[in-house]
Amino acid sequence: MATCHLWKGMCGLMEIVTGCVGAAGVLAALYLFYVLLRGDDER
Repeated sequence: MATCHLWKGMCGLMEIVTGCVGAAGVLAALYLFYVLLRGDDER
């Protein structure tokens, strides 16, 4: 029972981690895209 409960907690943690990583990835991609566009405009 203890291991099952621990596994459930790990699953919840993984969901939170993947959600954060996904959001960070999207933000990073948008930021890079913005920087590249701005860099092209300055040239």
